[in-house]
Amino acid sequence: MRCRAARQYVWRPEYDAYLREHYYGGLNRRFQVLNRMIRETGLPRWYIKRRAASLGLTQHPDSRAWTREEEQVLENLLGKVNALTIARRLKRTEASVALKIKRHGWSRVVREGYTMRDLEACLGEYPEKGIIQSSL
Repeated sequence: MRCRAARQYVWRPEYDAYLREHYYGGLNRRFQVLNRMIRETGLPRWYIKRRAASLGLTQHPDSRAWTREEEQVLENLLGKVNALTIARRLKRTEASVALKIKRHGWSRVVREGYTMRDLEACLGEYPEKGIIQSSL
């Protein structure tokens, strides 16, 4: 049996009360609260932030559920425009759109028109080798 190591940091109930009372507002406000707690308790910043998260005091990004209409727009635009354009049209983040595409197992490649590699191959130019093949 392994014996449990002694805890390095000691968290007191009054710290919880202080966090619940003061840990709100914008980044600047939370930064000030963290700095004060670090000075007074000697606990590291990451430890205090982890405790605030476990108390449910941290801010979470808006994670709205995808509607059927949004998914339909995504399916219609996929392959025609890039993920950033789709995200702007749906008023979502690019990461949200990219993750939705990935979860469905779809490809983000824009298939309409030619890619740079397609054009390079048609013109006989191969930039990775720095040579142009002639058709003589």
